[in-house]
Amino acid sequence: MLRAPERYLETIISDAKIEKDLSAVISHFISRSSNNLHLIIDENEIESADIICHLSRKIKKQLNTDFNFREGQKIINLKSLQHGVFSILSLNPHKLSNCENLNTTWQPSTLNDFIPLTNADIQQVGTIKKRFLEFKELFGSSSQSDFYSNEKLLVIGNLNLFNQIPHSYPACFSFTNEDGEIEIKYNSPLLPKISVLKNINILERYIDKEINGEHITFNVCLFVGSSKFKHSINIIRNHYNQKRFERIIFIGEKDVKINLGNNQIPLRWKWTVPEINYFNNRQFIEHKFLTIPNSELYNTTTQLYKLINDIEARHTVFLKPLFRFVRRLYYDWTLKPESNKERVVQIKEDYNLALNELLEETFFNIDPAFNFQKYYQILSSKFTEIIDSVRTNNNKTEIIKSYQHKIHQLVVPSFLCNSYKSQLNQIYNESKKHAPTVKSLNSLGNLKEMKQYWDDTNRNYFSLTAARTKTEIVSFAKSDNANKQYYRIVASIYGSGKIEKIIERLLRAKTEYNLLLYSIEEEAFKFHIDRYVEELNREYASNDRYEICGIEFNDNYYQFSTFDTLIEALASTQQDDKDTEYYKITFSDNSTVKLPSSKSVLKVSNTEKIVVRVEELCNGDEVQIYENPDKEALRTIFKLEHPDLISKADEYSALWQQCLIDYSNEIIFEQQLYNQLVSNGFSVSINTMRRYLQNEATFPRRRIDLIAIAKTVNDSRLSFNFVRNTILPFIHDYNGKMIEYGFRLSESINHFLTTEEIDAFISDWYNRSEVEKIASQIPIKKVKDFELLTTRSNVDD
Repeated sequence: MLRAPERYLETIISDAKIEKDLSAVISHFISRSSNNLHLIIDENEIESADIICHLSRKIKKQLNTDFNFREGQKIINLKSLQHGVFSILSLNPHKLSNCENLNTTWQPSTLNDFIPLTNADIQQVGTIKKRFLEFKELFGSSSQSDFYSNEKLLVIGNLNLFNQIPHSYPACFSFTNEDGEIEIKYNSPLLPKISVLKNINILERYIDKEINGEHITFNVCLFVGSSKFKHSINIIRNHYNQKRFERIIFIGEKDVKINLGNNQIPLRWKWTVPEINYFNNRQFIEHKFLTIPNSELYNTTTQLYKLINDIEARHTVFLKPLFRFVRRLYYDWTLKPESNKERVVQIKEDYNLALNELLEETFFNIDPAFNFQKYYQILSSKFTEIIDSVRTNNNKTEIIKSYQHKIHQLVVPSFLCNSYKSQLNQIYNESKKHAPTVKSLNSLGNLKEMKQYWDDTNRNYFSLTAARTKTEIVSFAKSDNANKQYYRIVASIYGSGKIEKIIERLLRAKTEYNLLLYSIEEEAFKFHIDRYVEELNREYASNDRYEICGIEFNDNYYQFSTFDTLIEALASTQQDDKDTEYYKITFSDNSTVKLPSSKSVLKVSNTEKIVVRVEELCNGDEVQIYENPDKEALRTIFKLEHPDLISKADEYSALWQQCLIDYSNEIIFEQQLYNQLVSNGFSVSINTMRRYLQNEATFPRRRIDLIAIAKTVNDSRLSFNFVRNTILPFIHDYNGKMIEYGFRLSESINHFLTTEEIDAFISDWYNRSEVEKIASQIPIKKVKDFELLTTRSNVDD
């Protein structure tokens, strides 16, 4: 099901009469269509320079033949190239000076036989003649005006892309230097047919500086790399609507929404991993399932689902986020049985805490007096049964302990790598203690016994310590999928980021992985694959694709499976904000930071900086992490855009805090107040309560804490209906917008760190020097350790 739609792709190639080459196909699509296009693909998967060269050859000869020669302009005679390069001393009358021999001058009656040159370092007549002949052949040029290149292909890309363009295609690269001034670098003495700009913001300044800039026009603007357009849509839209260019092609891996105004949305084509594999002739790998049959796990999970489903139907509520704790059992386990028992106890505690909070919030919205303890008891008890089903037998810990095949790499979630390595060291040292010792070099018997011991497949943890070598513990990102001799086991499909990314990583793998999955986990994975294929199918059959290529997708190979509602519920990773997982990252300097799994940070590799999510980081990675300014600074930025929302937030904030303060004045002992709050579901520490009493928070961090305060103070100003229908929905909207602004600000800083460009969002609040100051204060740090913060950890101060 994950194979490429070969018949469909072969039809496209045949219809276009081109070779099986992805860059050639993309070039064909761009040439075939007159529409704006958004081609979603990592630019590293294609030969962007080839596409650029192809498009430059498609530039039609224009009626625009104007050129203003100026004094100081370098020129050369079309009919007498051997005479060399001249500089214009004066235009009336025409007087030229030979650039190599300043004493040699020429006073032609007209400049009709001369073409302008750039300030490129190349001045040798032989090289210029070669470039001239190449240009004539590639672009069919013959007349003087053809060499003006007034019509250019506009490309927004980086210096590396410019350097990949062959010198036979005259091109330039424009950027701002350290002083903020525009510089233009040329690859040819001939005027550029291709203008590569580092960012779209400098377009007007580039035109002002370019030779014959007042007569330059662009029909097509090509963006290469998502970072070149993702944060500049407004500027691009303005240029497009002002007819600075007639058509836009976006190429980049980010599937961002693009609207060019008046509902002008580019036709979209998202290249899928199976398609990319097909064009790159990558072998399709069928990964193996190492299935752990555990009927008790399946049955107890089914029973939990039925209980949840019954409660949801009875009260019209949503409790399925609880299944994330079931999925956690699949990946959050340990190598040693004794420590695994401790781990499941922690998971159970976290589940019970989350369960209580979910029920508290859910039924408060229905009836604050409703006693949900019966539901708490049965749902807690059923989860205990699920834990018991994997606590002793038929669990992954026991499977690995008795596994009889050498494991070269054990792939686990990145936040567990250090813990697994530590456990493996203990296991290895314990194995060494039981191994026969060699009394002397001549004791062949002892050597044989030792070898037999380490090669004994019945020995505990043979798979991790065979031949006296330890298994490499790695994350998915660090796993070596090129070594065909390696035997790799993936500990779970969960815990390593988005499941779609895991599927795509497996699709790109060059060698086989073995997936260690419980039978119910395997079904969930097949459900994910089915949904992934459904998205592929939807992409292949899209109207946009048909408009771009003219080929209808109709491949009967893609058939879909059906799964029962249990598997759908178990596999669903849809979460609301409060269920976002957080990680505590410890760096090599022992500093720490707590971040949500979805936050974008910069991973530094050599001189390249790549934007990744926190959950994709690994131990040893070097990163730059921008932490948003203090809440007051972010609030100030937010207030400029949403003053009414801030005013209402201040009003509601003052209300709940005043109700709490008034009630506290009636209580003699602080601990008594705190105990009352806790009895009503208060989830944070007494220190946090003190902060609330000192007006040091806009709103409680969790909904359940405001509910606990409302229950405790029992104040008509903070009534059940008002809290449920007004304050809580407002907080959800307010926090959502604040989080959005925080993420957008973080993205803007990351964008500047990777491109040195200031996008439209951050330019509203900071000038360039302020952004540069912020960027200069963000150090590069090495990740030393990861820790998944449990629910209990998250609420601790």
